Amino acid sequence: MAKVVLDGVVKRFGPVTAVHDLNIEIADREFVTLVGPSGCGKTTTLRMIAGLEKVSAGQIFFDDDPVGHLPADHRDIAMVFQSYALYPHMNVYDNIGFALRMMRVPRPEIERRVNWAAEMLGIAELLQRKPRQLSGGQRQRVALGRSVVREPACFLLDEPLSNLDAQLRVTMRGELKRLHLELRRTFIYVTHDQAEALTMSDRIAVISDGRLQQYGPPDEIYVLLGAGPRSALATPPRFRCGSGAGAKRVPRHPPRIHRRSRRRRRHCAARRAVDHRARLHPGTARFRSVPHPRHRRSASKSSRKSRSPGPRR
Repeated sequence: MAKVVLDGVVKRFGPVTAVHDLNIEIADREFVTLVGPSGCGKTTTLRMIAGLEKVSAGQIFFDDDPVGHLPADHRDIAMVFQSYALYPHMNVYDNIGFALRMMRVPRPEIERRVNWAAEMLGIAELLQRKPRQLSGGQRQRVALGRSVVREPACFLLDEPLSNLDAQLRVTMRGELKRLHLELRRTFIYVTHDQAEALTMSDRIAVISDGRLQQYGPPDEIYVLLGAGPRSALATPPRFRCGSGAGAKRVPRHPPRIHRRSRRRRRHCAARRAVDHRARLHPGTARFRSVPHPRHRRSASKSSRKSRSPGPRR
């Protein structure tokens, strides 16, 4: 079990400060979501908790023990990435059990854990398939299974549902919440989707520009109305159209696409061929110009009138 505390955490990338004095306390077995717009520092915070980024200032505690000096493989955490990060040359069984083989876990124990995770996630019949033979939701379940078999104290999930369609995303929300209730572990979830944050979390941390704006249960954040980034979860997005200051005019119909007729395309191709031959042989006689398709009929009529009538038979 893990209680995670961020005490005055700061992260700098050269002159840029990505995270400013972040103070968050996550209780044991709690589902906490870090939500905010892109570039606000939520993924950087998750990577610092995982040990993939060093803390510039402040300290991170797991169960009152500082872990800022520990590498990622000594923190007893499991991370699920946005891009699944599955090995394409391995089947589902080998992908799930890969971390256990690296930890020198006995083979019978690996088989037991892999089968247990596959049954819990509903992918027991897919253990012999390769990742290219799976759908997006199945790949996400495999990535979750690879983290589950390690039995860590804390799960870190970095926007794992962003690559899925809307219907499958709703299904996977329920799967993640069920997984949290069954495993009874600490979950730290990163997303920019307000619906995911409000439906799955025990508490939500709203982050904007690297600063913690609000931290509390979903109903409190949803009901509270105020100015600034705190009201981002309380009010739905508004789309301005029509008349008014700053409004954008939306066209009713898409612009027409000009398509050349077949005769005009042939005419243009013939003219390009004539110009090309004239450039290659500038000393030769000039080629006969190709008339436009609209003028061909009138030219043929005028040529017929200019001809002298022949003797009648």
